[in-house]
Amino acid sequence: CVVIESNEIKHKNLQSYFEDRPEIHVINKTVSLEGDDSLRSILNGIGIGNPDVVVIDVDSNDIEHFEAMCRCGIKPNIVCI
Repeated sequence: CVVIESNEIKHKNLQSYFEDRPEIHVINKTVSLEGDDSLRSILNGIGIGNPDVVVIDVDSNDIEHFEAMCRCGIKPNIVCI
């Protein structure tokens, strides 16, 4: 499981909440549509190829992130926007 949170305070809270769950990766980043901070790059960095479920919850450009995810070949079984 991967949780990506751009807000530093929320990230720290999530890290504390999941500290006893090493299988959950809590990452403090702002996901970009492409480049080193794209979803594909972030997932590759922690060794995850294709996640089963993706939840996209960003302010204002959810569809752009969904389209970027599709373009880079991420094909989850379930997507929640």
